[in-house]
Amino acid sequence: MALRAGFAIAICYVLIGLVTDQYQLLMGRALVGFANGFYPAAMTMVSLSVDEKQVGRALGIFQTGLILGNVIGPFLGGAVESVVGMRPVFYVSGIAVFIATLAVLFFVKEPKLHAVGADGKEQAAHHTKSTSLREDFKAVQQQPVLVRLLWIFFFMQCAIMMLQPILALYVGDMQGTMEGAAMISGTILSIGGLAGSLTTNLWVRLGERRGYFKTISYCMMGSGIVLLLQSLPVGIWWFGVLQVLIGSCIVGINPSLSAAVTLNTDPSFRGRMFGMTTTAQQFGSMVGPVFASIVSTYIGISYVFSITGLLLLYMAFQSRKLSAKHE
Repeated sequence: MALRAGFAIAICYVLIGLVTDQYQLLMGRALVGFANGFYPAAMTMVSLSVDEKQVGRALGIFQTGLILGNVIGPFLGGAVESVVGMRPVFYVSGIAVFIATLAVLFFVKEPKLHAVGADGKEQAAHHTKSTSLREDFKAVQQQPVLVRLLWIFFFMQCAIMMLQPILALYVGDMQGTMEGAAMISGTILSIGGLAGSLTTNLWVRLGERRGYFKTISYCMMGSGIVLLLQSLPVGIWWFGVLQVLIGSCIVGINPSLSAAVTLNTDPSFRGRMFGMTTTAQQFGSMVGPVFASIVSTYIGISYVFSITGLLLLYMAFQSRKLSAKHE
């Protein structure tokens, strides 16, 4: 699945570089969406390759790689675009994804499923029968903790995507002009991402000791409070300092959520469950920006930050309740 997704996405990026109008670009983006699947496959392989006691730490390292990619990627894209133009950026991206997928082909070993037998000893698990998406969702519905985890994934992605599209506008509003706002907002996001890459494993270690649901609630509470402070437009420097704090808090959520999924899911069902969490995140990526655009248009940009902060505080409360039941 990882190889299928990786090679397909590489081809799609190259095809996007060849488009000649906006409709072809739309089709290219749709093909990238259909090619999706690398992330859940990689998450599943990581979770099956380590002992359950170390799964949080492994997923934390995985998350650090994602954060660093999100920080470095925009800078490299901007550098390539400034030298050779916008269209070649897609060719370079396609080649990079192709090389990464070749690395998976040659260097990643497929982990074997194991199950605990009646005698308490680990045995190689048999391949499970093929199931439909409907049957998978029915299986999830029988475990309320997994349903709640899917909702947390959805709302968490909503919160993230509510903020990203309006950040440059908010910076421009604070400084009174849009000149340089995109560069400043990009720099602020990158600094927050770097701070997050340094603190991810600290949150994961806390999750190993205190419990992952409890760690999720701490991270969401900290992020929610900082977002409420960011809704006060008191200056770009203050906003940038707060972004470092939110970057340090919010990065602990995804690896802790993934570790909670791992510990509450049978290994034979884990790949499908990670596929569902990715689906929940994709729906969050779709709903979040639309909601943010409505709020910023009719109420004001600062209210997007305050509403998102309140949403995270509510989710922190719900995660705390899950901690009492399932930790």
